[in-house]
Amino acid sequence: GRFLWALGVFLLGSVLILLMPAFTLNTTSTVRAEPVASIGVGLAILLAVPMAILLLFVTLVGIPLGLATLFGYALLLMLGYMTGALFIGDWTLGRFAPDRLESSGSRMLALFGALVLIAVARYVPLVGPLAILLLFLAGLGAWTRCAWRIFRPPAPDTAGS
Repeated sequence: GRFLWALGVFLLGSVLILLMPAFTLNTTSTVRAEPVASIGVGLAILLAVPMAILLLFVTLVGIPLGLATLFGYALLLMLGYMTGALFIGDWTLGRFAPDRLESSGSRMLALFGALVLIAVARYVPLVGPLAILLLFLAGLGAWTRCAWRIFRPPAPDTAGS
């Protein structure tokens, strides 16, 4: 199961690197620039969304919306994990070959290396799982924050009032 998960994360990350290179770079730079805020938002999303889904399931009318939210939440969790791994890959690439950070192929290769590193880190007692959890929360929070910046409505212009 872990191999299929990692393969799915790699494929998702590769597609997003190719289709949305600026957005994926923005998410990884958000993890680097604001790690505590990203982890906080990631933790809030991880805990609050399942509670909202449960509340939707309580009402008969909310069940379809709850199901749709559940599927979206599963995708968001995968995106968070992918963003955390992509952060490790981009960070490593930026340290050792900063001129290759604009190359999609190099970023995909770095993502693959990061996924291997995360798989190995899983076996380090206590520190490995904790580091993976923090990385996942930072990725989840950074993805959510960057998507929010794009999709939020513009603030009303109060200068003319």
